[in-house]
Amino acid sequence: MVENKENIKLSEIVGILGKNDQLIVIIVSVIIFQASQALYRGFLVYFFTYGIKDLNLYATFVAMGTVTQVAALILFPRISKVVGRKNVYTIACILTVLGFGGMFIVSGMGNSILLCATGIAYNLGVGLINAATTVMISNAVDYGEYKLGKRSESIIFSAQTFIVKFSTAFSGLIIGFGLSLIKYVPNATQTASTIFGMKVIMFLIPAVLMVICAVVYSKYYKLHGKFYSDVMKSLEKRREKAVV
Repeated sequence: MVENKENIKLSEIVGILGKNDQLIVIIVSVIIFQASQALYRGFLVYFFTYGIKDLNLYATFVAMGTVTQVAALILFPRISKVVGRKNVYTIACILTVLGFGGMFIVSGMGNSILLCATGIAYNLGVGLINAATTVMISNAVDYGEYKLGKRSESIIFSAQTFIVKFSTAFSGLIIGFGLSLIKYVPNATQTASTIFGMKVIMFLIPAVLMVICAVVYSKYYKLHGKFYSDVMKSLEKRREKAVV
């Protein structure tokens, strides 16, 4: 890891972020991904309370999801070697879409095994996306140094942290609006239309968002293969000259 020892002025931050086109692609992807997560996670406990009507299953479901995401993080390097780092993010997006679609379909069947199985597919995708995003941001730091001549990892990683925190804070507003939209009534039996609306908001809309994520990545993200290799070779030569 090469550290940036230059002091970067506040006025330069916008330029550093704005001129790094690959960072912009990542930021857009993170915003879309976090929006899908906010919709899904925000409604999950309501859905298990009023739709599935089994909070014990909710606890099991969340625990399995956590374990699956950790496993995905651990398996990420091996999966990347098998399918190629370029394809991991796309595959992860596909897994989340399949998971969302599967949960939408099986959630009304009363089959907890199928529900957990589709939840595992979703969480595997989420875990891989989190791992891939961290690698992508690290690559964007290299690209920023290559393109702008300054290595500003603190600013770039802080941008991701800010987006995640902002999305978490904003999710409360989204949840409140969504519950009002589907005519949710607290501590009461929900109508069939309310439950269906809940499923649309927490499964179908996030699935569409993840399709958009995959399209943005496949069309605009280029820090892999020969291009990224050339970037790193150019950086190494530049650093060697700087040392001399």
